[in-house]
Amino acid sequence: MINDNKIMKNVDKPDVRKLKTAQRKKRLLEELEKSHAIITMACKNVGLSPETFYQYYRNDSKFAASVEQIKENAVDYTESKLFELIEGVKKEEYDPVKKEWIVYKYPPCKTAVTFYLKTKGKHKGFQEKIEQDIHAKVESTSEVKIVAEIPDNGRGGIL
Repeated sequence: MINDNKIMKNVDKPDVRKLKTAQRKKRLLEELEKSHAIITMACKNVGLSPETFYQYYRNDSKFAASVEQIKENAVDYTESKLFELIEGVKKEEYDPVKKEWIVYKYPPCKTAVTFYLKTKGKHKGFQEKIEQDIHAKVESTSEVKIVAEIPDNGRGGIL
């Protein structure tokens, strides 16, 4: 029996091996944007190997710059979703079956608040441990890094 889904996929996507390099790169960048900068997913959707992607990335500075911008856009998008969780979400939607407006409300997410403060609020003391780089010259001229954990950060055990 023939798999119709496989046939339809092949009809929608031209054989990437027949495309010119510039077209391949363009398709990769389009898929990278759709996949929120997940490289393996973009490569799979285009039909190229990650090795080919990284070859383009290393050898084409314009391609690499576009990739970096897409990655930055993905971080911005994700950060916006984090702020939605921090602030809570209110969404109104019309239900045509019930013929009424439905309001979904998600309260602020404490885990999102904690995550944000632990990553972006370190300079204000929101961290579980304090990391300090201490460089000392030893006879063997090796570098030593000491990480000291302090259980209470002055906030009464909060965060």
